[in-house]
Amino acid sequence: MSAPMAEKENAEEPVVHTFVSTIKTMAVTGPLNILLLCTPIAIISYYADWPSTVTFIFSLLALAPLAERLGFVTEQLALHTNETVGGLLNASFGNATELIVAITALKRGLYKLVQLSLLGSILSNMLLVLGCAFFFGGIKHKNQYFGTISSQMNASLLMLATMGILFPTILSNTFEESRLGEMGFSRATSVILFLLYFAFLYFQLFSHKELYEEKTDQRLGEHSTNGLIGPNVEEGVPPMMRSTSGEKKEGSEVAEEEDDDEDEDLLGFNNSIIWLAIITVFISILSDAISGSIEDAAGSMGISKVFIAAILLPIVGNAAEHAGAVIFAMKGKLDLSLGVAIGSSTQIALCVLPLLVLIGWCGGYDLSLNFGSFEAGTLFLSVISVVFAIKDGKSNWLLGLTLMAMYLVIAVGFWAHNNQELN
Repeated sequence: MSAPMAEKENAEEPVVHTFVSTIKTMAVTGPLNILLLCTPIAIISYYADWPSTVTFIFSLLALAPLAERLGFVTEQLALHTNETVGGLLNASFGNATELIVAITALKRGLYKLVQLSLLGSILSNMLLVLGCAFFFGGIKHKNQYFGTISSQMNASLLMLATMGILFPTILSNTFEESRLGEMGFSRATSVILFLLYFAFLYFQLFSHKELYEEKTDQRLGEHSTNGLIGPNVEEGVPPMMRSTSGEKKEGSEVAEEEDDDEDEDLLGFNNSIIWLAIITVFISILSDAISGSIEDAAGSMGISKVFIAAILLPIVGNAAEHAGAVIFAMKGKLDLSLGVAIGSSTQIALCVLPLLVLIGWCGGYDLSLNFGSFEAGTLFLSVISVVFAIKDGKSNWLLGLTLMAMYLVIAVGFWAHNNQELN
């Protein structure tokens, strides 16, 4: 252990990070950075009152690389903290883009847009991302295995969040609301879910961190993804199930190389904070542009606003994260893919959505957990399907194709769905 530590210290000591030197790192290293060219066009279009369609398209395209860069900066900032603080940083900024977009829409009174964008993020992560990971990973490896403890925990928490969305919808449709009313029920449930999220963080980072922390002798799951620390293989799993392709040595070498890349300090502490602030400002401006142009752009393009909010916006905003989950699966590191897919959905359902309801409560915005019958039913069936898909800890390409097909069916449903509340 002393040799690698010495090499790391020697590599870091001569490096002096200036803000100017980090500009190249931020502009070149990202996989979607070519789309950063859309950012100035989107901002100019927004403030110069160009056609709404132009503003919306360029803002949507620019949002993808900025979301990826925000995750990169968060990881760089976490390198200058201990393991616990780093986990909290990842948990806090894991879905910052969705939160900023939703807050911007909330301030405009677009409650249904907030609900649909968050619901779309949950559905795309659970079905599209997980399905693609299972499918492409299954093509390269006939069968893949993953730890079930953390996955089942996330699924249980997702089911609880689904109950929180189902109940106010059912009560509203049956006219059997309690004395709290729809808003009172939603706010009380949001408090419970939000507190449960902090209990979940404590579970991951303190009381049961041995289930999530890095272990060099196992190839599945070793670092945090999208705010939730990637699950590790539970004790007692047979060795034959710990290797997804029978090439454990090769997978370990790949994991070590990736760890070296991820542990390299490319920005420095102060520059990471500066870039975090800069990216947040740009995301806020683009979110405002998207919220302000979505209605006219949808009419001009002939696309349903519901479809844009629930399908297009989540896919584009999380494109880099989705690609990363697929790459992990193809490398035989399926637990990391589940950390992105199921972990991100859990964070949105337990943290982002309840937080927005509470923010709305404090700011006088009546955002509730009543998503509507179609939306709540879609979420319920999706969570049930994912629970069955991950219950035995193994996957193949057909299972992935099934989840992807399910997402396509839902996308068709949102294309046909006409929800007037979005107006």
